[in-house]
Amino acid sequence: MTAVAVSAQLGGTERVLLDLATHAASLDVDLRVLVPIDGPLVARLGEIGIPTDVVPGSNALLRSSQQEGYLWSAAPAVAGLISWARKLERHPYLFPGVLAYTIGFKAHLAVAMAQTRPSVWHLHEFPPARTGRAWRALAHRLPDALVANSEAVGAAWASATPHAPRHGTTVVLNGIDLTQFQPRTPTKWIHDELGIPRERRLVGMPAVLARWKGHMEVIEAFRAVQGEFPETDLVLVGGSIYDTLAEQRYAKQLKDVLESSHSRIHLLPFQQQIERVFPEFDITVHYSLRSEPFGRVILESMASGVPVVAADEGGPKEILGTSAEEVGWLATPRKPDVLASVLRSALGKPASALADMGARSRKRAEAHFSSSRFAGEIAELFRLVAPARPRK
Repeated sequence: MTAVAVSAQLGGTERVLLDLATHAASLDVDLRVLVPIDGPLVARLGEIGIPTDVVPGSNALLRSSQQEGYLWSAAPAVAGLISWARKLERHPYLFPGVLAYTIGFKAHLAVAMAQTRPSVWHLHEFPPARTGRAWRALAHRLPDALVANSEAVGAAWASATPHAPRHGTTVVLNGIDLTQFQPRTPTKWIHDELGIPRERRLVGMPAVLARWKGHMEVIEAFRAVQGEFPETDLVLVGGSIYDTLAEQRYAKQLKDVLESSHSRIHLLPFQQQIERVFPEFDITVHYSLRSEPFGRVILESMASGVPVVAADEGGPKEILGTSAEEVGWLATPRKPDVLASVLRSALGKPASALADMGARSRKRAEAHFSSSRFAGEIAELFRLVAPARPRK
């Protein structure tokens, strides 16, 4: 069957699209992709052999990525969305009857404006706080099916109205490329790059430099316990995705805190090959200040054989599951003192115990979170929504 993925998102959702694209041919899905801007995603899809075309979007549309929930309150962004929808409507990939699979708020609306049916919305975020009721209403009227990346997201998008997509809402937990992310022997390259003595243990926090990711709270928790563990350093890994004034200010604030602290806390810039980072850590921390829709960093760490400390809500709670104590730790959200207590417990374990937890983490990733499982479930939904048609 033929499916056209339309995406205007950055970050983790690009990797979700790549996971589907990697397995599309083996699942008999003729996948084609439309995006509003050229970049690494287009090149990678080309390497996989997925037909991809850039349907240019305006700067106003692209720069609204931090404000999807308020899209219609910004006139230039709305105008950009309408213009992009018209271009999509004329694109040969979206021939009548083809399944449109959209990723992200802007793509959902643009394809709906283009009146392309059947369609599937993949929900990777909670509904926006201020316009959530309107978005829920649209989600239950416009597409033929919804996909949520966690039970928490699916529940948040549930609507009290009698309207519902023809094929309802399906929860499909994200997967991970188990060959890209796998246990490896540490090489100490992070130690060398940051000037950390090689005998030190590392607690890692890979996250975009945005306030809601909880860097300050993790720093506060680590400072509370660092005197008890003089052989351990904290390494923050990341950069800014969106070039907004708020992110620029937060990144500067964070760097100022690190420069003035004279402590064992470091910042490693964004790494294109993030799979190289996780094997260097003894423990990974993921502690967002608002409920995380999924938490891909947790999967990447687990697949790399590294146990995780995560906030006890949303997607992370579902990833670690009922066996959380066997593969990592769940900490009460937004409570740095509680996080400090959990870190104290985790760092108090001998290296052998952490290694055993890492091995169980890898097994859980293999059993439940492979990218092939994810792609198979998405392809199954495609066939339900749009039974096979002759290819064009």
